[in-house]
Amino acid sequence: ALKTIVDLAYKKEISRTTQSMLLVAGMVTVCALQRKESRGAHAREDFPSLLPKAEHSHISFVSFKQKVQQLVQRNWPDEH
Repeated sequence: ALKTIVDLAYKKEISRTTQSMLLVAGMVTVCALQRKESRGAHAREDFPSLLPKAEHSHISFVSFKQKVQQLVQRNWPDEH
């Protein structure tokens, strides 16, 4: 699903508004998948504990597509 969102976001046939929504949805998903802790309402079953020192990360539009490709290859090798 994440790869599909990214592929759609970079198609020229869709409107800028739709493209922006897809990019934001993809970035939120990438950030959630990279998080290795549970914090408040952002709970993960595979990482139930709160990290003593939260790791802050950032993502830019430039690195977004590359991060998605890495996540897809690592977590869903049959999808690429």
